[in-house]
Order: sequence, then structure tokens, then C-alpha cells
Amino acid sequence: MLLLGLWMAGVGTAGPLGYVDPSTGGVILQALLGGMAGLLLLVRLFWGKIKRLFIRRHKAVPAQPARKPTPPVA
Repeated sequence: MLLLGLWMAGVGTAGPLGYVDPSTGGVILQALLGGMAGLLLLVRLFWGKIKRLFIRRHKAVPAQPARKPTPPVA
């Protein structure tokens, strides 16, 4: 979107700098869709590592030593 906006701003201020083929939009769309597919694949591959960054780990509570049973008072 940013590149499209910059391109449109450049076309509006200056005259045409060259011939733009009608299939150029298709190539741009294909590149954007391919980039999004690649990004989704990376997220899927590394999802466990990404999730681990945001999960809090609880501190382990040290185990208390077992008490010895007290002998019965007679």
C-alpha cells in the first residue's frame, strides 16, 4: 500500500516517465500474494518458538523436606 501511494503521488506530480504495461499490476499483485504466502509459511514453521516468547514460565517451587512423624506421647 505504501509503495502504491508513493507511486501514485509520483505519477500525479510529474508527467509519465515511461510506458507501464497493463500486466504490471498483475505482476505486483502476484509478488504481494507470494510474499504473504511466504510470511504465513514462516509463521507456521516457527509458531512454537514465537509462542514461547510470549508464554510466562512459572518459577518452580522448591519441595519442602518431608517431616518425620512425631512419636506418640504416652
